[in-house]
Amino acid sequence: MLRALTDLDSDDSGLSLGALTADRANMPAGRQQALSKTLRALGTSLLPELSTLVQHRDPEVRARALNVLSKVGGPQSRDLLRAGLVDTNVLVRKQTLLAAARMAKATPAHSGELAAVVLASLTAAHWQERVAAAEALAAWPQGKQTASHQDALMQ
Repeated sequence: MLRALTDLDSDDSGLSLGALTADRANMPAGRQQALSKTLRALGTSLLPELSTLVQHRDPEVRARALNVLSKVGGPQSRDLLRAGLVDTNVLVRKQTLLAAARMAKATPAHSGELAAVVLASLTAAHWQERVAAAEALAAWPQGKQTASHQDALMQ
């Protein structure tokens, strides 16, 4: 299971199938578009399984599933990411913060709602979570940063 999630998550720009899609950048444009469409459909079809995996007993599985969800996008993914931000494991919360920035880039319509949660994590009790929140804010999509973002990054 972890291997499959790792393959789906192996490309920062979107869903992947590991070695099968590793050469995506060198494909003709039409083939890249067809592959992206197929991967989006695959991601959507995996939402029920991913929703279950974010509650898995292994924090690495939860974190990977949340990363994949950030690449799938949509309201259900956004809601699951919000739940990941209050996970009991700091690794999961840290990865979820970074995944929220990735999702904000992919689906800017949800960036404001996610930004509020990421901003709140700047005052988290655990230092790794605060660092991840700062990294997520720094990676936030241009034009979607609020005055609160900019103030937080300057502090």
